[in-house]
Amino acid sequence: MKSIALLLACALSGIQADELIYYSRAGCQGMSAMADLKPNSCGNYYDFKSFKYYGRGHLKIYQLRKCEETDTIKPLVLNSPIQNHCYSVDSSLSAYRSIYFKN
Repeated sequence: MKSIALLLACALSGIQADELIYYSRAGCQGMSAMADLKPNSCGNYYDFKSFKYYGRGHLKIYQLRKCEETDTIKPLVLNSPIQNHCYSVDSSLSAYRSIYFKN
């Protein structure tokens, strides 16, 4: 009986996986794909110019592959991302290339 109650509580609480959809052009336009977010790890992706995030984790979005940064190239840090908001690359940047996801 307890397992049924726990299962029902989880279903009603709306537990969902974190999702990030990235786009080839700014303004969440163009070709899109879903990022494979793995907790506490870095993922490399084909150059993308914008993204929408659905979840509660923390993100760092990098211009360089392998979640690397330099003194002049810093990541976009999102500790409290806005749900369903379109984040676009700054006009001075070329593209994003990797994502560090911390759940």
